Amino acid sequence: VGLPASPGAGKGRLPDLHKAISHQYMLCARLDATSGIKTVQKNTAELMDIVRIPSHELRVLSRRNPTEEFIVILSDAMTRLEKMVGLWGPFDKSNGAYQKWVETQKKRAVSSGMPIQRDMISVLEYLKQYVLARMTYEDFEKENALDVLSQVPVYSEITDDVTCIERE
Repeated sequence: VGLPASPGAGKGRLPDLHKAISHQYMLCARLDATSGIKTVQKNTAELMDIVRIPSHELRVLSRRNPTEEFIVILSDAMTRLEKMVGLWGPFDKSNGAYQKWVETQKKRAVSSGMPIQRDMISVLEYLKQYVLARMTYEDFEKENALDVLSQVPVYSEITDDVTCIERE
């Protein structure tokens, strides 16, 4: 069985590699792999064309200022979306508590089964992506947060099946 990504190290961390190696052996046992762990020996040039080599460069980022333009624009958009459907979320929109609040609201809207909840669910999907972008921005580069925002659906072609909130 070829694994397309690293299977991880379990709970093994440096300097104690014993747990990581044990984790790999356990994976082999679960896969009934009798010949152990092997690495690619042939076609390595072809593999290098396909697989991106991870960068081990670490950069320490300064703490984000809540008045930075990116954060302000995203927070304003989130507040505006909440108001569109009559929601009032937690004030701090940059943490896991807000993310959990969005998920809870979405579950309630879906479980109600009412057609009018479609707008609510659409807004909550946007909020889910926005909070993820905001949390990403807190810990990573702006480009990473923009990648998250690129996953937000854009309703550029207006059809009859799009609600007024989705259109806006």
